[in-house]
Amino acid sequence: VGAQSAEEGAERILLLTQAVLLTYGALHMALVADGEAADMTGGNDAAVIKYLGLSGPEDLLAARWDSQGPHAPGFILVAHHRSRSVILAIRGTFSLMDTLTDLRCANAPLRFRPPPDCRPREEEEVA
Repeated sequence: VGAQSAEEGAERILLLTQAVLLTYGALHMALVADGEAADMTGGNDAAVIKYLGLSGPEDLLAARWDSQGPHAPGFILVAHHRSRSVILAIRGTFSLMDTLTDLRCANAPLRFRPPPDCRPREEEEVA
């Protein structure tokens, strides 16, 4: 992976910040939009598509807008083609249920074993 320019790094930070803010929903995004009222037409899904510059609804792979209980916070999972990445943004504390999750948290190692038929993709040359 090549080194990023300062501008590319800043764009990446902005993209990921927007993704995290969008996990709180369209209304929250309307409150923090840069000097203009956020377009809330279509609700949360439409806001994710608009503000992350997705191609369409098919790029919003999964979303949960409300906490479903302890250890089940809101999140979005998107395919972001411009940055050639999949983004998983998990919402922070937003409700009493999220607070219960926070109080019960403990560090755990992340264990991931790729399937045996999974091979790393060869790096592509970027012109």
